[in-house]
Amino acid sequence: IIADIYLKNLNNPREAIAWFKKTYDIDTNSVEAAVSIGDSYFNFLHDTSNAMTWYNNAIKINPHNEFALSNLGVIYAGQGKNSEARKYLSESMKSNPKNLIALKWMAISYFNEGKITEAVMYLNKGYEYEPNDADLQRNLMICYYKLNDFSNTEKFAFLYSKTNNQIPAVIEIYLRE
Repeated sequence: IIADIYLKNLNNPREAIAWFKKTYDIDTNSVEAAVSIGDSYFNFLHDTSNAMTWYNNAIKINPHNEFALSNLGVIYAGQGKNSEARKYLSESMKSNPKNLIALKWMAISYFNEGKITEAVMYLNKGYEYEPNDADLQRNLMICYYKLNDFSNTEKFAFLYSKTNNQIPAVIEIYLRE
């Protein structure tokens, strides 16, 4: 609880890490402490090396921890290591098939390789669970545009714009033609 206060209320991730580490030292089987340390490094300090160490510690304790698995996948995808990313993201989705972070980043890993059809598959799975998610709507709009699928581009452009989001100019022109 003290670590959460330092992290969320005082925006002091280094102090939060110290408190999470004290918890981890008391109970080295604390998946929550290991994931929280990893999250602090990753989300607040942008230190992927230390984040990976702590997410891997969490996986040693619980090989099915969806948060550690998906965040490792995100880190690897961010490094351009898409096949490694997909390994962790797939494992995360075995624990929770509705893990939106894993679904989105699985799509990103395929999109970055130009595999738009595969990206659409994961984005549509996410859309089934969270149809109001603007990231999914935007990414589906872009993917369908790249696939030259006018009706789906139009559908997702409409949904995305309903919440005052800006449609990219190239897609607006495409939809007018």
